[in-house]
Amino acid sequence: MKSKFCFFMILCALLFVACDNDTDNMAQPQVMKITSTTDLETSLSACNLGDWVVVHGEGLDNVTSINVNGVELNIRDVFREANRITLQIPRELPEGEPTNKIRVNVADLVAETDLAVSIPDLIVTGLDNEWAVAGETVKVCGNNFDLYDVTADAGEVFFGDAKAEITETQATFVTVVVPNGVSNKSQIKVVSKKSTVIAPVLYRDDTNLFEGFEGGFGWAGTDNLVTDGSREGDIAPCNGKYFYMNEVLHANWYIFIANAVMWPKEMWENPENWCMKFEMFTQKPFSGNYFQFDQTHYLWKPEEHGVTNTHGKWQTMVLEMTDVLFEGYTQNPEAAFLFQISLHGGNAETVDIGLDNFRLYRKN
Repeated sequence: MKSKFCFFMILCALLFVACDNDTDNMAQPQVMKITSTTDLETSLSACNLGDWVVVHGEGLDNVTSINVNGVELNIRDVFREANRITLQIPRELPEGEPTNKIRVNVADLVAETDLAVSIPDLIVTGLDNEWAVAGETVKVCGNNFDLYDVTADAGEVFFGDAKAEITETQATFVTVVVPNGVSNKSQIKVVSKKSTVIAPVLYRDDTNLFEGFEGGFGWAGTDNLVTDGSREGDIAPCNGKYFYMNEVLHANWYIFIANAVMWPKEMWENPENWCMKFEMFTQKPFSGNYFQFDQTHYLWKPEEHGVTNTHGKWQTMVLEMTDVLFEGYTQNPEAAFLFQISLHGGNAETVDIGLDNFRLYRKN
C-alpha cells in the first residue's frame, strides 16, 4: 500500500513538471499588425464595431483569450492560425473605459497593439406616431438602442416626467407604451447606462398646426368625410376629428381639402429649415394613388417614400418644405396660402385613408 502511494506521488510530480515545462516552452505571442480581411497588406489603425479584421503575428495558434477594446471575445468565435487570427470587432460597449487595443493571451504571456475602435452615439430621431394617445404603443426611432441596452431591464424612456414601459428593443427603435397624464409638447428622453439623449421632437406638438379638421373645408365640399371616430369601421382618432376617406375613387382628380391658411413668415424666407408633418393611416395598400398640392403642383407619392400600408395605425409623415414648395414656389408671406390637396391616379378601387394634424415644423 505504501509503495502504491509513493508511486502516485512520483507520477503527480512528473506531470506537474511536464505541464510547467509546456508553459515554459510556449513562445511569447507577437502581434505585428492589424489589417482588414480584404487587404492583408495595409495596416489598420482604426475600425468600427462589427468590422472583421485580421491580427497578424507569431505564436497565435495557442491563444487562450482575446480582448478587444475592453470586451472579452468568445475564443470559439475567432479563426486561429499560427501567424494570424481573424475576428469580428464585437458590437458591444466595454463595461469600463475603452482601451482602444487588441490584447491576445497565451497562458500568462500577453501581446497587444493599438486599434482605435469607433463607438457610435445613441441616436434618437423621434416617434413613428408623434400623436399617439395614452396606452398606445409607439416606436421611439433612431439607432443603436440595442448597443446601449435601452431595454426594460437596463434603460428608460420618459415622456416629460412620466416613465414609459419598454416592450421591445431593436437596433433602430424601442417600442414603448405611452404613459398616462402626458401633456402636449412634452419632451422625450431616452436614458441608458452610458448615455442620455433628448429627442429632437416633442410629443403632440401643436405649434403651427394649421389643419386639424375641426372646421369646414370651404369649396371642397368634403365635410362629410370628417369623423370623430364614432362611426362603424372608424379608426380611433389621434386628436379629435380627422379626415377619413373610404370609398371607390373613380375620378382621376378628387379635391378633398381646400382652405386658406397663414404660414409663418420665417418659413417663406427659409423653407430649407422647415418641414410639413401630418398623421396618416391606411387600411388598404396604395395602388398608384398620389397627392397633389394644387397650389404648388408638388406630387407626393407615398409608395416612393416607403409608405404602402400602415394597417390601420396612425403614423407621422414628414415632407420637406423645399419639396412642397415645388420648383421654388413662393408668394407674399403676408397673404393666405391656398392649402388645397387633391388625390390622383391609381385604379378604380377603394381608397381607405385617414389624415390629421397638418402642421409646419421648424427643424433647427
